[in-house]
Amino acid sequence: MERPTRIRWSLLGLLFFISFVTYLDRINIAVAGKLMSEAFGLTDLQFGTIFSAFVVGYALFQVPAGWVGDRFGHKRTLVFSLILWSCFTALTPWAGRGFLVSMVGVVPAIWIVRFLIGLGEAASYPSSNALVSRWFPSKERGLATGTIFAGLGLGTTLTPPFVAWLMVTFGWEASFYVCGLLGLVLATVLFFYLTERPEEHSGINEAELQYILSGRETPAQAASGTAPQPTPWKKILSDRNVWLLFVSYMCTGYTVYLYFAWFYRYLIDERGFDMVQGSFFGALPFLLMTFSAPFGGWLSDRLSLRLGKTTARRLIVFCAKLPCLPLVYLGATAQDNTMAVIWLSFALGLSFLGANCYWTTAIELLPAHAGTVAATMTMGINVAGMFAPVLTPLIKDQYGWTAAWVVAGAFTMVGGLLWIFIQPEKKIATEPASPGSLDSSVVDGTLLGNVKRISQHDALGQCLVGDSDLNGCAKIFHQGYRNLRELGIGVTDVGAVSGAASVHPVDQR
Repeated sequence: MERPTRIRWSLLGLLFFISFVTYLDRINIAVAGKLMSEAFGLTDLQFGTIFSAFVVGYALFQVPAGWVGDRFGHKRTLVFSLILWSCFTALTPWAGRGFLVSMVGVVPAIWIVRFLIGLGEAASYPSSNALVSRWFPSKERGLATGTIFAGLGLGTTLTPPFVAWLMVTFGWEASFYVCGLLGLVLATVLFFYLTERPEEHSGINEAELQYILSGRETPAQAASGTAPQPTPWKKILSDRNVWLLFVSYMCTGYTVYLYFAWFYRYLIDERGFDMVQGSFFGALPFLLMTFSAPFGGWLSDRLSLRLGKTTARRLIVFCAKLPCLPLVYLGATAQDNTMAVIWLSFALGLSFLGANCYWTTAIELLPAHAGTVAATMTMGINVAGMFAPVLTPLIKDQYGWTAAWVVAGAFTMVGGLLWIFIQPEKKIATEPASPGSLDSSVVDGTLLGNVKRISQHDALGQCLVGDSDLNGCAKIFHQGYRNLRELGIGVTDVGAVSGAASVHPVDQR
């Protein structure tokens, strides 16, 4: 028997590095900020305004970027966006001296460049998530999405020392040039190696391809070479699960952005660490995230097989999110600085145990438009990114750091409790097929192709494609029923003359 290739895991490695580079390019300005501010004469308020430009561009273009990926292909979108944000990363030092300065001034010029970096990065996670939906069977998607988030943790961990070394060795401008160059190299690799779907990759063998295809839950995910369907915006934006994911992710995002914006300053200003100690201890929450995210994905895949997706994901999210409040309280009130760092690091690290549950659910709610659904959900964390860094110092100045940490922990706890109402296995409803007809537009226009490919040795598959008579179909219906349930369709009528069958979503009763 042919041994399956492992092309999907090499693809996952590329998505991991994309996640790493997104955070390298996202937070390098925070490390280089002091020298950059001195070079351009920026005040703290002006630098803060520039820093926020990324979040504005990132948030505003999340949903459009997800739609573009679903409409024009996620490989194209990912390669183009990576080139875009890498070029503008490299242009950041030039922005304070280029022609834009004479037109709008230093701060607006740099703000525009940072905004465009955020615009480019907006496509990174929705497109990566959609590619996971096409390249990985359902039982491996938790691990795959968790591994992508491990890139986030590692990028946030290694960026400060890496950028600091570049600044000391070559100057602060070089840190932006090198980060931009790394992104362009990665985009080149993606262009020549990545394919939109596994069946298009020259290196994959039949054994791995069949393993991937057999693990898909709906034939829409297996569509290849067909025109994209119109995006069902009304159904997406009116779906209860989508909005619950949005709000839950927003609550989680509040805590995440507090760590991004203020944890380093908290260690120095409140706990009395020097800059070297602060950079070391400040990386610990993100280092823990690097391990907890893929472990949570692996655990989600295993528990889903035993308990079902809904129970498994709720359990993991509860274990990840609910302890955050007591952990941040222990950290904020600890007398020993080392114990404070440990408690606070575990609060964030543990919360990412459930990160994969959001993204795998976004895939499964509407597989044919996974990028758009994921982008809509991700808007939540970016909404939090707009107000958490501002609200935190206001709470701190009025009530103290303990109150600021408790508010963050409460947000995360609420985000976890919302999973009581989230139903991962309840897909977004699609329009049913018209009775008595089987049109090529049904299920991404690939129903017949999927039946022939997956059920080519099954008599019921032959019945559906018109290769068997009605009596023969009736006799072997139960034999092939399980295969059709895996495809997400059911037989309602067989035309004796045309040999065509109309289909509808399988009755879950």
